[in-house]
Amino acid sequence: MLVCTGNTCRSPIAQALLQRRLDMLAADSGRTEYRIESAGLLSGDGYPASPEAVEVMREEGIDIRGHRSIGLKEKHIKKANLVLTMTTRHRDYLRELYPEKSDITYTICEIAEDLSGEVLDPYGLGLEAYRACLAQLKLLVDKLYDKIIESK
Repeated sequence: MLVCTGNTCRSPIAQALLQRRLDMLAADSGRTEYRIESAGLLSGDGYPASPEAVEVMREEGIDIRGHRSIGLKEKHIKKANLVLTMTTRHRDYLRELYPEKSDITYTICEIAEDLSGEVLDPYGLGLEAYRACLAQLKLLVDKLYDKIIESK
């Protein structure tokens, strides 16, 4: 299981993009072992994705209207094979909180070998900022997907 952490803007977008890629892989190979959860460090449970996130994902052909936030809990970290964060600050916090999982906790940019280091936070910045975030996450997810395939 892979856990994406972030806020109600970025992590459901990353989760949906990667899940779509892994679902295609599972359909092609007959595997069903991939499960991704999106959990927020500061969010509570049950909040929907932001309207802008829903819109940009609709434009991408993915419906995340049913997404509801989940606050990150220890059980998520314990079950995870990989924990991805959107920022280095989140990564460092989780490594400190769960040192036994620090070897599987990275920013999505680190895993994708992207030197930018951070995923843009579009919250409150309008639809174009969400589109820029989506474009960034699409590139990162493609690189992450390639790494997953290489490791199999």
